[in-house]
Amino acid sequence: MSPWAFYALLAAILVAGATFGLRFFLDLSTSAVGWMIAYLASINVVTIAYYGHDKLMAQHRGRRVPELVLHGLAIAGGSLGAFAGMKLFRHKTLKGTFRVVFWSIVAVQLAACVAMVWSTKS
Repeated sequence: MSPWAFYALLAAILVAGATFGLRFFLDLSTSAVGWMIAYLASINVVTIAYYGHDKLMAQHRGRRVPELVLHGLAIAGGSLGAFAGMKLFRHKTLKGTFRVVFWSIVAVQLAACVAMVWSTKS
């Protein structure tokens, strides 16, 4: 199994488990909003953990988390966790190409949020 496939599968399992766990532990409503809150909390915590793990592996020359996986987590809703991980661990803050892709993802997500809010007001 390739490294990106391994880390992506592991992230999916962690996010799914955490989402269901949070949903039931916090007794969130069964509505879509309750599930969305649990999912967003889970994806962002997993994303921060992945940034921390990648920073640790970078320092110890271990098996790194592929950038594709880090960007995939941001695309999946973990942008805040990615930003927090970058700041908290001082990781991926100097690599220009990584930052360009990251901020492009954030810009598209913000535009999508604005479009959704705009469309509900009409």
